Amino acid sequence: MKKLFLCLSLLLAVFTTAAAQIDTSKEYRIKYTVQATTGDQAKYMNIRSYGSYPTGPIGGINFVDYAESDEQIFSFEASGTDYKLKAKVGKYIYCQQWNVDALTKKSPLTFVSMGDNNYYIMNGTQYIKVEAVGGVYYPFCDAPSNLKATWTLEPII
Repeated sequence: MKKLFLCLSLLLAVFTTAAAQIDTSKEYRIKYTVQATTGDQAKYMNIRSYGSYPTGPIGGINFVDYAESDEQIFSFEASGTDYKLKAKVGKYIYCQQWNVDALTKKSPLTFVSMGDNNYYIMNGTQYIKVEAVGGVYYPFCDAPSNLKATWTLEPII
């Protein structure tokens, strides 16, 4: 009986940890910590170039230093057990193929809680990772679990 209670307690702890409880009434900055040779550096998800592709579908997302900018502020819209991310500038996070874009289309994303406002973000069965391309950090939607990025949600106060 003791073992059964312990097993059930552990399963409950895992389930409550994994189920994200994001407050959809708040706005957040989404931080990724870059592991650099000069020490860890905080970079923030940033919507960019969303107005520079008038005939194409692509709006960019990268990671930059903290700035007082609506391009770095996101709200969450519940979509069942998932969330859709909307930047304060009006664009949504959209995963297409391996890329992450800022569009009016919306991708439901699963936020897997690690506690302390830290999360893994899943796009279906894949994770979102971050890679440096030409010295700029970008998100990608097609990572296996061993390449997943850890994200910190910082509430805007």
